[in-house]
Amino acid sequence: MVFINTAKPTGLFVVVTTCILSAQTRLEARVSLIGELSKQAISILNNFQAALAEVSVVFYDDVNLLGASFSPAEILPGVCQTLPGNWLDRAESLEIGPGYTCNFYVYAGCEGVGQQLSGTVDALSITSIPPLYNNIESFSCNKQIS
Repeated sequence: MVFINTAKPTGLFVVVTTCILSAQTRLEARVSLIGELSKQAISILNNFQAALAEVSVVFYDDVNLLGASFSPAEILPGVCQTLPGNWLDRAESLEIGPGYTCNFYVYAGCEGVGQQLSGTVDALSITSIPPLYNNIESFSCNKQIS
């Protein structure tokens, strides 16, 4: 059995204590840094989610934003979305959330010529190129450039 005299610290005891305190300080600094990085990551994620939440398009099957409506659950900027079968070639008016423009296409998969719209469209045109009234199959939205 080994006895250590703790009444008078020895050189080894001082070295071990110093090492432990140094390691504890470094560990506390790392924990603090991890906490700070976690807060930053959460903030970035919240900002990203808020930006995505802003993208909204509501399609109506009658003019003046009347009749049945459909709004895709998730719209990602720059990603083409084809409307579900029961909404193909059905929209007569639509509403795009603030800060975004969308290109609408008469073919699935954003094929062919698209027409860019933003804001509230009370009646889709039958004379535009391409004509969109009862003729939209897909769309893609992007943040408006000021």
